[in-house]
Amino acid sequence: AKFNRDSDSDSGSERRVVKSARDKRLDAVLESAVRLRNHVKIGDWAAVQTEFEKINKLVERMAAVDTYTGNMGLAAAGVKVAPKPYVAALVIMEDGLAKASAAKGDAKLSKPVMKAMNSVKQRLKKNNKAYEAEIAAYREAGESLSDLEKGEEEEESGSDSSDDESSDEESSADEAPKKPAKEKKPDGEDDAVSWGSSKSGGESSSDSDSETGFVVHKTAPTANKWMKKTEEKVVKEKKAAPKKKAEKEDEEANEEKEKEQEKIDMSKKPLLVRLQTEELNEELIDLRIKEVLAQRGRKGTNRKEQVECLEILSNAATIPRQKITSLLHLVSAQFDVVPASLAQIPQELWRSAVTNVARVLAIAKANYPEVRFANDAEALEDDDSDDESHPERKNIIGGDLAALVERLDDELYKAWQKIDAYSTEYVDRLKDEAPLMLFAADVQEYYENIVKDLPKAARVAARRIMHLYYKSDELNESLTAIAVKRVTVPQNKDAWEAKLSIPADIKYSSLQDLAVLVYRYGEEQAKSQTMLCHIYHLALMNQFFEARDMLLMSHLQESVSMLDISVQVLFNRTMAQLGMCAFRLGMPAEAHSCLQELYSSPYTSSGGIPRLKELLAQGIQNKGFDKTPEQEKAERRRQVPYHMHLSPDFLETAVLVSAMLLEVPLMALNALRGEGGSKRKQISKIFQYYLRSSLKQPFPGPPENTRDHVMAASRALMKGEWRECYDYIASVRVWETIGPAAATKTLELLRELIKAEALRAFVMTNSVFYDSLGTAELSSMFELPGHRVHSVISKMIVNYDLRASWDQPTGAVVMRRTEPNPLQSLALQLAQKSSLLLDQNEKLLDSKVGGLASSKPDDERRGGTEGDGAGTQWSRKDGGGGGSGGRGGGRGG
Repeated sequence: AKFNRDSDSDSGSERRVVKSARDKRLDAVLESAVRLRNHVKIGDWAAVQTEFEKINKLVERMAAVDTYTGNMGLAAAGVKVAPKPYVAALVIMEDGLAKASAAKGDAKLSKPVMKAMNSVKQRLKKNNKAYEAEIAAYREAGESLSDLEKGEEEEESGSDSSDDESSDEESSADEAPKKPAKEKKPDGEDDAVSWGSSKSGGESSSDSDSETGFVVHKTAPTANKWMKKTEEKVVKEKKAAPKKKAEKEDEEANEEKEKEQEKIDMSKKPLLVRLQTEELNEELIDLRIKEVLAQRGRKGTNRKEQVECLEILSNAATIPRQKITSLLHLVSAQFDVVPASLAQIPQELWRSAVTNVARVLAIAKANYPEVRFANDAEALEDDDSDDESHPERKNIIGGDLAALVERLDDELYKAWQKIDAYSTEYVDRLKDEAPLMLFAADVQEYYENIVKDLPKAARVAARRIMHLYYKSDELNESLTAIAVKRVTVPQNKDAWEAKLSIPADIKYSSLQDLAVLVYRYGEEQAKSQTMLCHIYHLALMNQFFEARDMLLMSHLQESVSMLDISVQVLFNRTMAQLGMCAFRLGMPAEAHSCLQELYSSPYTSSGGIPRLKELLAQGIQNKGFDKTPEQEKAERRRQVPYHMHLSPDFLETAVLVSAMLLEVPLMALNALRGEGGSKRKQISKIFQYYLRSSLKQPFPGPPENTRDHVMAASRALMKGEWRECYDYIASVRVWETIGPAAATKTLELLRELIKAEALRAFVMTNSVFYDSLGTAELSSMFELPGHRVHSVISKMIVNYDLRASWDQPTGAVVMRRTEPNPLQSLALQLAQKSSLLLDQNEKLLDSKVGGLASSKPDDERRGGTEGDGAGTQWSRKDGGGGGSGGRGGGRGG
């Protein structure tokens, strides 16, 4: 065991090849040149462009390595160093571009390929100016990249074989001195070889012994042999020590540089890649959230990657503060994926945002008051505004759940506006309304009962009212019950509604309760908006008088022109619903006063449905109006979704039928009095325009639309044919759109109104032909009870519409006609001509003095009300009627 020493057992194991940094860079350049050759062969010029940039960076790094290791060469003189693989790559690219340019005419290349090839051509031409001599020498030598690859392989195999040969030579050198040692050795001399005869360059044996730690025994020839070999190894190691030390230092320096470069490269990698590989803790999550927020809004930032990063951070967060903060930033990033001015966010992204906000609400409810939102910090500002380490202040988060509910509502409303109403996608988005309203109710309960922040609860309640006011109470209650069942007991556990965590005991809140909360704690604009929604809802429920009183008490009709356009649109919708409510209840005068301004146009001689749709934000009227693109975009953003539309056909029917019931008896009265032209009183100018156009037709055809049906009914009513009039009105298709129950009830009321107005028109038209009219005959003709006929005719007599009196014994109406004597006739003619002369003089004076003469009211200038004429009882009655019509018009405005 004492002769055991180190042997050459390592000769059979693999040897580690140590390369310098420059050799490594050169190998990388060679590999990149080979990839370039392959890309050029297949014509992938986009990949050639990318690889060309890489190989240029590698060559620049080689020059930096030469400067660092002291091998300055041409780099010190400012000349670019060109390795042979790099020159070979440049030659390959030149030849490939030449072939591709020659074959360009034969084969049509795509646009991206042409663009990449031209870019490579320009860069190569600019780059090769610095290497013209190397490229020329390379072409003259006739070398190729394959030769360089083979030379590299032979060099590696040669180094391996040289190592093997050196090991063989060492073993043979160990065996060769054996025989001479035996021949030269005299008898009695030991076979030991002194350490001074070794290749140590004159070092003594004692030094070598002390350095190696081995002891030499003279009586051990075999051990002597092994000691000699060990001595030779020690000497070689001593000679190689300085070189190995320098190489080791170079390797360590290169490894440190590579580690630093890896850190730099890691910092340059996308944040998403880093988050997928990092172990996230509390401090690192805060740091990464700040990095994501710093990138938001920058040009070129991938918004979808930001959403993914925040999702990873929100799932990795464990403490409530971090989880709520990451979720709030995640929701904000999801809203930013699609710009607000371009389109609505996709349905899946919107549902994900609702789910994330629901998670925030659940954490906030579970951790209140430890975790609060930004507005709750106001109580701490007096005492701890500068103390950032305060435990309560540290858990205060910047955010607003009410604002998030408003944003979610806006995005859903925008989706309803921009999606085709006849598509299945629109129906799917309508299904999202009920879960959102349940979640809004949960948020309102959080602010109302937990946080005790009633102004924010009023904000959420105002949003809920905007989804309830256009539906009846029964429909809202049933929809809420169905939605609660879907959310709390979902058929599919993976459905998005199941992730909202809505409590099963959530209560249905009526519009009345929500409106009271807004009236008490809401903002001014929210109060006005809620008031209009409340009036609309009352009118929808056929509570006309309550809705009318609320409108008059609010005085909104006086200040609506100063409010936002969205509130003005809501006011128009409310007036339209109020008019339809009056029409459904059989009140034509009130219905016409509410609807006349919507149906008539101040810009044209006639209004109609296009103008009505524009005022209700249900369509855009482009004919006859010059609008800028900005105005058109703003108008499109104000459009009401399709499921909230009011039926324009029903509105047209209501306004025209109401005008017919008011105008036809008035026309008979004007004909009875002999009034015409400018003195004839008009209730609806647009109805008069349509009726004149209809009467001018010599052969009117069958009615086709709503207007034609009403005009045909008006012609029949003027003759007293109430059955024909009712048949025309009942045959309008619009009754199919309002439901059978409402249509039946409204038609019954209209039937009675048509009978009464037909009776009035018949009596006034034919009073000049009859001396008396029997009540029984009128009752059978118009199918009205006797007391109803008596009531209608008595009202006409009291209002001076009819010169008649009742004969009680016979139950007849006796007409009383008095012809004026010649003096009275002359007085009437004088009064008419004087009035005409006065009008002409005033017009002449107006043209000269600029309209000052007509500044006085007509009553002061003419000495009475409009239509006084000769000052008879009929004219006094007309003045009173005009006043009442004006008051009705004022309410409608």
